[in-house]
Amino acid sequence: MSRRRYTPAEWAARRRAIGLSIDELAEVLKINPRTARGFEQPIPKYTPSPGLCTAMDDLLAEHTRQTELLAQTHAPILLPRICGTSGAGGPVGWHLAIAARLVLTNPTIHLDWEAIQPEPEPKPTTFRDIFRTDI
Repeated sequence: MSRRRYTPAEWAARRRAIGLSIDELAEVLKINPRTARGFEQPIPKYTPSPGLCTAMDDLLAEHTRQTELLAQTHAPILLPRICGTSGAGGPVGWHLAIAARLVLTNPTIHLDWEAIQPEPEPKPTTFRDIFRTDI
C-alpha cells in the first residue's frame, strides 16, 4: 500500500507518465470518470484513497517494467494504432508513453506503427442462408 495520498499534481503527473486519459485510467481502476477528474483539480473535489494510490504505483511499475523489457530489444518496435483499454495490450497512449521513454534513453531506437489489418468483407447473404430450404 502507498504510504500517503497523492496531491492533484502528483496524481496527474503519474497518469500522464503512463499515457492514459482520465477516462481510460478510470476504466482501468474501475472508478467513475467524474471521480478521477476530481482527483486532478487544483482544489481537489476528491482525494484518491491509499488503495488507489497503490494501484497507481502498480500501474507505473508495470509501465516501467514493459519499458525496460523493450529497451533490451534491437528489433524495430511496432506500436499499435488502434486498441481498447480492455484488450490488445491497452490504450494507444500507454504504448506511446513507453515509446517516449524509450526515445529518451535511446534516440536511435526504431519505432513504427503496426499495420492495420483490414476487416474481412462480410459474405453476402443468400436466399438459402435465410430460409434454409432443402427443396
